[in-house]
Amino acid sequence: LKQLREKLPLQLEQLSGGVAGNAIPGSARAVIACPEGMGEAINAHCNAYAQYLRENFEEPTASIMVSLHAEQAKVLTLEATDRVLALLEALPNGVQAWHPDFEGLPLTSLNLGILRLEEDKLFLQTNLRSGVNEKRDALQAQLKTLAEAHGCSYQESGIYSAWEYRKDSPLRD
Repeated sequence: LKQLREKLPLQLEQLSGGVAGNAIPGSARAVIACPEGMGEAINAHCNAYAQYLRENFEEPTASIMVSLHAEQAKVLTLEATDRVLALLEALPNGVQAWHPDFEGLPLTSLNLGILRLEEDKLFLQTNLRSGVNEKRDALQAQLKTLAEAHGCSYQESGIYSAWEYRKDSPLRD
């Protein structure tokens, strides 16, 4: 959406995705407003981006559906749309650190589980996991700083301690 916004004067009307904070969303939906007569250009950009996702991210079912409406709706300003897209682009997502002792095992990760734009408020819920408390705390601090830098409030809930791996464990032995 950000790449499309850089090319065309689009404004967000709706944005939603995910059903649970601890699950990776299978889909998301954006409703945008654009100047009249730009539908074909938007459709072409969206089709090209879906093809890019299919080819470069092993997402064979990636698709972007475009439908055109002549309705007038309440939309974010261009500036607010840019702020939302900048925050989403800057938000860390996925594996942030791999476990040093087990190849292919994530040590610290997070996912954007829920995304909702309601009226003029954006709600994001992430689920952060780490096998090391210090890495979890550092990522939480990064999220808080990011939220504040984009003029957002930040809340934490459901924080749990890591089960840190011990190379030498009498109990495991």
